[in-house]
Order: sequence, then C-alpha cells, then structure tokens
Amino acid sequence: MNNVKNNQIQIHRIFGEMSKLQKSYGLRIISSHMDIKSSVNCYDKFPMRKFEYYSLSYLVSGKAKFKTEETGEIIFQAPAFVIMAPNVLNCYGSIDGTIYHEDAICFTGEIADNLVKSGVLKVGVFPTAILRKMNKITELFNSPSEHAQLNANMELQKLIFEIYNERVQSNYPDKPIQKLIQEISNNIHHWYQVSELAELVGMSLSTFRRNFLKETGMLPKHYIENLKLRHAANDLVNSTLSISAIANKYGYFDPYHFSRRFKAIIGTSPEKYRKNLQK
Repeated sequence: MNNVKNNQIQIHRIFGEMSKLQKSYGLRIISSHMDIKSSVNCYDKFPMRKFEYYSLSYLVSGKAKFKTEETGEIIFQAPAFVIMAPNVLNCYGSIDGTIYHEDAICFTGEIADNLVKSGVLKVGVFPTAILRKMNKITELFNSPSEHAQLNANMELQKLIFEIYNERVQSNYPDKPIQKLIQEISNNIHHWYQVSELAELVGMSLSTFRRNFLKETGMLPKHYIENLKLRHAANDLVNSTLSISAIANKYGYFDPYHFSRRFKAIIGTSPEKYRKNLQK
C-alpha cells in the first residue's frame, strides 16, 4: 500500500479503482496474499495506523499484539483472525522476540460496509478453530477472469460469515442471552413478559433490554413476535392446519389479530402467503 506518515499515524491508502463488475457487485478484493512473514518485534517498531479499506488476516503461526482504542491491547497466538475496518486507529505486530506468518486479504465496497452495519463483520481478534482456507480466495483473485473474481468475492463472504457464526456460538453455554433465546424457541407457544425474561437471566429490565438488543439486534418483544410469525409462516406452507389453528398454536387466540400482525411483519396476509407459497 502507499503509506503516508502524518503526525506518527501511518495511512494505508486504497490503490486502483473498482471495475464496472465490482461496482455492480458491491465488493472489491484489493489484494490477497499467503504466508506473509513479519519481522521480529514489529509491534514496537510500527506507528499507529489507519486503513482506507478492510483487512482480514489469518495468523497461521506465531504470537502477536493488537491494539485499537476500543479493544485496548490484546496479546494472542495462532490460529486467529484479525479484522480491521477503515479509519480505525490500530497497531498490530509480533512481540517477545518472535515472528509470525499470516494470510491477508484487503477489500472494500458497499457489501463490506453493510456487513459492519449488521454486526456480521467486526473489528478485533478472534481465536478460531477454522482451518486455513484463504488460499482458495487468493487463487481465484489471481485469475483475471470475471468469473473467478465473482467467485473470489463469494468465497470471501462465505469466510466472513463462517467467522461470524463461530464468534456468535463461542462460549454458548456461558452466554445467558443465548441460553434464553433457546428457552424461547423451545416454548414458542408462550408469550413471555419482558420482566419475566429479565428475571430468568438475573438482570435488571434496562440491562436486559440493552444486552438482548446487542445480542440479537432486536428488542425482546419484537424478537419473540418475529420468531412466532416466522414459525407460523412455515406452518402455513408445510401443513394443512387452518389459519385459526396456527394462530392458536403460537399464542394468538384472536385469529384476526394474528392476521393483522402477520401482515405487518411478514408483509402479506396469511391467506395470500399460503396461496402463493404452498407446494
């Protein structure tokens, strides 16, 4: 990258431009390299820096330190993913007289921006059990064909979602909100009060709402109703139950209220949904 020092902050700039295909797709891989070797103790040698692009690194071997204003200093060992977003002040390098080897992909585009907004793509260090697989992306990226470039983009997105799913599921038994979500799914006919849910996880109402929103992107009442109606939509397509019976199954004892809420959240009435999608 073209690096410019500015008050001891190094700016890593984007080079080149998006092709017409990349613009229409919304994602551009800028570079993809395998088995990059660090210098010894490079963390102490590097200034703080910012990227104009996204960076996804896979630490293959070795030990390193990572720092942003939000995360503070993190010392970690391979295997791990290191994810960086544009304009985040950071430093990352080897420590303790060691070197490391990594695979790294730099990319940009609207898809990446939206993955950040949705919480799928997140800055930080993520220890992983995922096997080394950036070689496939690099191989596709190095081919000049448009077909290969599209497949490289898709493979990158698949990897990002694999990292996301591993992150969400990590320490699952120790996450009270995740355990609660399973409880809700197992008793989907029940209408839980928010105070009841907060009591189940031992949190105040305000703390519970905040933590639930952070974990799911939704407030508890909205999550529960969305879950019920998505299950109801599946029953409309894959069962012969009447609409009233389906409504009753998920705790809607007034079928007219069920129909109104179904249309508000799913976007069409239960009758039209069944007619259009039933096999």
